[in-house]
Amino acid sequence: MSRQTNKVAPDSRSRPPLVLMHGLMGSSITNKAGITSFVSIKAALNWRWRSLKLPTAWSKRDDGRWAQQHDGSTVSAEPILDVKVCGCISAQNYMGEADDFFLNVEPRRLSYFTFDWRRDCWETTERLEAHLRKVKEEHGEPPQIIVHSMGCNFVLAALHRCPELIHSTILCGGTFGGCIGFYHLVQRGMPVGLNTKLVDPQTVATWACVYQVASPPGDPLLDAGDGKRHMELVDAKVLKEQQELRPIPVDWYDVADWERLKLGPWMGGATVSAEMRAHVVAALENGKAFQRMLREGTRPAGEYPPVAVLLGDGYERRNHYLWDMEKGMLIESHGKHAAALAKSHPFTETVETDGTVPTFSAIPHSVPHTVHVARHNGPDRGGGHHINLVDECEQLHEILEELGEAKAKANGGRFTASALARASKR
Repeated sequence: MSRQTNKVAPDSRSRPPLVLMHGLMGSSITNKAGITSFVSIKAALNWRWRSLKLPTAWSKRDDGRWAQQHDGSTVSAEPILDVKVCGCISAQNYMGEADDFFLNVEPRRLSYFTFDWRRDCWETTERLEAHLRKVKEEHGEPPQIIVHSMGCNFVLAALHRCPELIHSTILCGGTFGGCIGFYHLVQRGMPVGLNTKLVDPQTVATWACVYQVASPPGDPLLDAGDGKRHMELVDAKVLKEQQELRPIPVDWYDVADWERLKLGPWMGGATVSAEMRAHVVAALENGKAFQRMLREGTRPAGEYPPVAVLLGDGYERRNHYLWDMEKGMLIESHGKHAAALAKSHPFTETVETDGTVPTFSAIPHSVPHTVHVARHNGPDRGGGHHINLVDECEQLHEILEELGEAKAKANGGRFTASALARASKR
C-alpha cells in the first residue's frame, strides 16, 4: 500500500511538485494487528515484533501476470527519515536531510511515494503510476522525482510506460544492471540491531523483489565492451588453486539453476516445499518480464522527460563474485576476512562502486540522460556511501534546476537531444 503526504512550503509553487522515493527497506512496515516490525526500536531490541514473511501463494491475473497474496500490512506515509534511539540519538538517517532541505532551504511542494519493498516489481510500478497521476491531477502538472537505489527501477518502468506523468527525475544509485540482485539477503539475511530473525533467509525467501532485480542472461549492462563480463560468478576453488577466473553459467530467472546451484531456499541442499517452489517460479516469471520491459524501451528519445543520473564512484571492489560450488553459496569478499581472501583469491580487476552499487549499474536502459558524480562519495571525499547519495542536497537541487531548464526549453512538451548535450560528469 502506498500513501501520500503533502508538505506545502511558502513560495514553493514557482517550481514543479517534488516526489521523494526510497529504495529497499526505505519505509516502515506495520502488520494488520498494528505492530511495526520494520523498523522499530522494540523490533531491533528483539522485544516486540512480528514476522516480515509474505504469503507464498500466488494467483494469475487477467493480463497473465502473477499476483502474490497480501498479508494485510501497510507502509508508512513517509519514508524512513531519521531513526532515533531514546528519542534523541540518531541511529540511521535515510532521507531526513533531503526532507529538511526541500522543506526549509529550497522549499518545494513535497510529497512521498512509499511502497512495500518486499513485494512484486509490477505491483509497485502500478502503484507508483497511480500515485503520479494523483499528484498531476492535484497540482495541475507532473512532478519531479528524486529516487534512490531499487526504487529507480520503478521510476524507469514508469518512464517507459507513462512518461507524461513525470516532469523530470534524478535516479540516485540505481540498480539497473542488477548482477545477482539481492542474493546476499537470500543467502545470509541481515541483522537488525539485536534481532537476527526479523530479516533472516527464511523470511527474505518469501519476498518477491529479491528474485526480480538480477540481470538476465546477456544483459548489455554487464558487457564491458571488450568481450569481458562484469560481476560474474566465478569458481572460488579454481581461482585459488589455478589462479583462473572460471565463470559459472547461471540464469537467475530459471528455477532449475536455483535448484542446481543450491540457491535461495535450496541452500545447503534443503528440501523445498511445492508451494515455495511455485512461489519462486512465479516471482522469477514476473521478474524476467519486468527486466525485459526495462531493457526493451522503444519510445523515441523525444518522448522521454529529462532524466539525470547521480552515481558514486569513490569505492572499488573485485569485478566478480566468489562462489563455493560445494556449498552453493557466495563467499564474503569484504569485512574481517578481506585481507586473507585477497591473498588466496587474487583480484584480477576491480570495478568502481558507490560503496554498494557498481557505477555501470546506475546507468538506465534506453533513456536519454545526463550523468553526475556525487561530490562526497568515497573515503577521500567525505566518506559518503550508497545510502548517502540522497544527502547530496545542494547538488540534487542544482540538478533539479538544470532539468527544469531543459524541460522549459522543450518544444511542445518535449526536450531535445541538444538540451541534454550539456551533460555534466563532474
